[in-house]
Parts: sequence; C-alpha cells; structure tokens
Amino acid sequence: MIEELLQGRIVEEISLEFEANSDAMDFVLSNNCFDLVLSYKFEKLGHVKTRAFIFKNIYRYIYGRESRRMRIPSYGRGVIRRIEVDKKLLDSFFAHTPLGDEQVFTYVVDVLGAGVIAVFSGDEVAEVAPETYSSVKFFD
Repeated sequence: MIEELLQGRIVEEISLEFEANSDAMDFVLSNNCFDLVLSYKFEKLGHVKTRAFIFKNIYRYIYGRESRRMRIPSYGRGVIRRIEVDKKLLDSFFAHTPLGDEQVFTYVVDVLGAGVIAVFSGDEVAEVAPETYSSVKFFD
C-alpha cells in the first residue's frame, strides 16, 4: 500500500542533508497523529534564507510499527517528496484510523532514509520561527 501511495504525482522534491541540534526533528504522537517540525536553510539567487515548517496532525507509517516517539537520525541525507495522491487510496490506507470529516489528506511526505512516511493536509502547514529549530541544508 505504501508503494501505491508513493506512485502519485510529485509536486515538490527537496534533496537535503540535515544535522539536528535539538528536538526539532522529533515526531511526537498524540491520538494517532503527530507534528513534524522541520527547518532548513537554502541558498537561492545568492541569498541565504532560513525557513521552518510545522506539519500538524500527520498520520504516519513508520517501518510498519507504531511508536510513541521516534527521532530522525541526528545527521543524514535524504529526500523529502510532497506527493499528490488519490483521496480514495488514502481513505483505504487509513481505513483503520478514525479520521475527522474535516481532515482531507492530499499529500504524502516521504522522508527517505528516516523510515518515515507522513500523510498530511496541505492546508495544515504553517511556517514557524526558524531560530527555534535545527538547520537542514540543501545539497546537489
């Protein structure tokens, strides 16, 4: 089923290397959902910008197991893919999970190398203060 979810149209792909110096990349589970906080620096047109995002209420699949708390490794390389997927496929995948009527899951975030696949609603993404979190740098 995971493979099917990842077949959707990729709308954004970020290659990155990350170094966590705090709890910035913790996944904290609460009522079958969790928040992913990810911050990164990127250089574009000669300007270095720092951005941080928090993805609220993410349902996730981690190596086929549930865990109360997990961390992305403190250093690593990976790819984050935002993937548009079919709503019916998501409904099927989360059939065992009580989803609220207002929650419409439209994207999959695939964090390679971290064993994490997070599904979230695009309108539940908010930018947060970057200095609170660790840095993630793009690489070619």
